[in-house]
Amino acid sequence: MKSTHDSPILVTGAAGAIGAIGRNLAAMLLAKGHNVRALVRREDERADALRRLGAEVVQGDLTDLASMHRAIWRPRSTPPRWRAITASRPL
Repeated sequence: MKSTHDSPILVTGAAGAIGAIGRNLAAMLLAKGHNVRALVRREDERADALRRLGAEVVQGDLTDLASMHRAIWRPRSTPPRWRAITASRPL
């Protein structure tokens, strides 16, 4: 599905090893037409599945500052505009 939203949403824990919450969230956002950047700890079949859904997959770790910078600041001509999802501010 082609995105109708420009700003990417970074989903951490997107491979969903425990509970699959990140994976399910990424799938739901993609189905609604959002651009999703999925942070995964390693390249494996779960990362491939996220790509097949349409997510941009970035390998990294929340405890590694350099990998988080790579996940947030991908090469582009302008800085990214990120959106936050909260209970009081729905999609």
